[in-house]
Amino acid sequence: MRLSPVFHWPSHLPLCLLGNISRFVSETLIVCKEFIEALEACHAETWAKWTGGCNQAKVDLNNCLKQDRFDQAAKNREKAKERREKTQNALRELHEEK
Repeated sequence: MRLSPVFHWPSHLPLCLLGNISRFVSETLIVCKEFIEALEACHAETWAKWTGGCNQAKVDLNNCLKQDRFDQAAKNREKAKERREKTQNALRELHEEK
């Protein structure tokens, strides 16, 4: 999988985690693909790249990535809530049987 030049691996994470998050990265890249392509096209123009002409494309990409992160966090919270309820129900049933 080819990562876009706008993707920067966080320096505090070990590279061994790359396999674990590659699914998430590829999904994020698909969601924000048009913004990534717009930024890459802007960066192809060397002059615009160095004079701030690509700033809006970068802001748009950041907003897309931020929204995707918020959406993913909401999904994770719902899954955690379901797991927590399932665990509590199982514990409640266990204590009722005794």
